[in-house]
Amino acid sequence: MRPPRSSPTVLFYMLTAVAALAPIGVAAAQAAEPPVDPAADEAPPPADTPDDGALVPAELAPDDTLAPADVPEPPRDEPAPVETPEEDELPFTFRPLASLFSRAEVREGYEGIGAANPGCFPGVNDGACMRYRARVGLAIEDLHISDALVAGIRFQPQATGYWSLGGSGGVTHPSLGLYEGNLTLQIGSAVTVQAGRLVLNYGDEMVIGQLGWHPAARSFDGARLRIQPEDDGIWVDAFWTLVQEGGPGSFGVNDVYFYGLYAALGPLVGADTALDAYVFGLQSNESTDPVTAVTTDWSLLVHIGARVRHRVSLVDFRVEGGLQVGRVGRPTPADASQLLAGHVDGEVGVNLLSDRLRIGAHGFYASGDDPATPEMEGYAQLFPTAHAFLGLSDVMGARTNVAGGALHVLGKPIDQLRIALDLHTFTRPEAAADHYAGLESDVHLIWLPGAGFKVRAMYGLFVPNEGFWGSSEAVHYLEVEVGYQLK
Repeated sequence: MRPPRSSPTVLFYMLTAVAALAPIGVAAAQAAEPPVDPAADEAPPPADTPDDGALVPAELAPDDTLAPADVPEPPRDEPAPVETPEEDELPFTFRPLASLFSRAEVREGYEGIGAANPGCFPGVNDGACMRYRARVGLAIEDLHISDALVAGIRFQPQATGYWSLGGSGGVTHPSLGLYEGNLTLQIGSAVTVQAGRLVLNYGDEMVIGQLGWHPAARSFDGARLRIQPEDDGIWVDAFWTLVQEGGPGSFGVNDVYFYGLYAALGPLVGADTALDAYVFGLQSNESTDPVTAVTTDWSLLVHIGARVRHRVSLVDFRVEGGLQVGRVGRPTPADASQLLAGHVDGEVGVNLLSDRLRIGAHGFYASGDDPATPEMEGYAQLFPTAHAFLGLSDVMGARTNVAGGALHVLGKPIDQLRIALDLHTFTRPEAAADHYAGLESDVHLIWLPGAGFKVRAMYGLFVPNEGFWGSSEAVHYLEVEVGYQLK
């Protein structure tokens, strides 16, 4: 084996290599220097600070007040500092988006009273499971196409489901779906157009809401136009969405559309008042069953509604109501039925202890269908976040043929903690015998430590009326959720 070179020998080789490369480095540096400006040798501008960034002593700092304006300062030996070019700024605003949670759900007693509830699994009302949402996306905003046209993009794919289903521990995985994906164009200062997969939230989400409690949540395929002449002023939305695509065949056959107008008029009254008026249409085109070949006539539901929310000193209140008219198509040759239904929901509350405590009284009514009349009087709830209004257990189901009242108590002992206590009573206006359905109490704790994190726990107890359900077995519902949201 060849003995290693001694340290002097290695040092010699290193010095030889440096000496050989030095002329090349000097030549490259000279070639990279900019051409010398002759005028710069005459009077180079004074440097405010030395090149190494050290502070100039006060007694050596230039003082314009000590020298006559027409007498230039003597040139300095050191060259002027080289300005570092600023990094190019992005021509748009980029924001990451995320919504993630895991939630334990436990249901018991739904089967005993025959209450229809989606439960953890299709067709199973009782049981326990772990549900999750994994949604991550991005928003690109303020993309200036021209002086009068600004674009924005929102893209949020998501995966939702249950723990252990869809490939836990295996090589198959849950499907990735699109929750939100749309293009926004702001035309001038007053008009905004949005198209793609949209999230629609209006008012208190009593008629249209994203249903954020559900792991998959709700979104629509369609387009929306907003006109808002002034910032923080009134605005009007017009939207059209495709709820169901009828598939191949004649244009529009079997399709279902949802469209409408929504106007926020609160600024006309005051900055602290919400005053909304809206009209929606749910249209189902003529359809033919592919198995039975039975054709059903077209249907149209027109919903006309209004909402107001206001606070005066310690007292706040809200009222929302709507009237539904239209026609309900029947299988041919039967004639269509006329639709006439409605709902109203109101609440008044008092805020105490510097808004740390709120106590509210709540009443609601939604019409049900009377089978003895030819008209259709059953209110259709459309696309709300019903979970927030009619009890957290969801025993009463959709907002139709239901009336009752509730007492709400909300406490905020510290800024990060919310404690809600709710007591509901329910009746069915249209029922064969006993109208009283039962009583529900809910406890909801929400902890918001900050930075988008949220931990919450909820327990709902529904005590059924045996005369209505045929059983007095109590219904229990429990949720515990840990989540994070970035928006």
